[in-house]
Amino acid sequence: SGSSSPILRNLQTELQLSNYLRPTASPISEIGLDPASEARYLGIEIDGMVRFRPFSDLGALLSLGLFFPNKNAFSGTYAEPQFLGRFEFSFSF
Repeated sequence: SGSSSPILRNLQTELQLSNYLRPTASPISEIGLDPASEARYLGIEIDGMVRFRPFSDLGALLSLGLFFPNKNAFSGTYAEPQFLGRFEFSFSF
């Protein structure tokens, strides 16, 4: 993972890559995993975040995430890429 605060000191960006591995080759009872599969590699997740805080009591956050599963380890719709997006707005008074 890595983060930076570019030219604007109130703006912060972050990028993170995560690999997911199966801890054992034996069957695992987990929703979405193919119980017949012995694949150790489950997939990769890419997350990005942009945080803007113009004032100490006002801020916004945009985060996006993509998970690319190993199609040999998952079954059904879980074998398709998954996307998550979130926008947060925060303030205090």
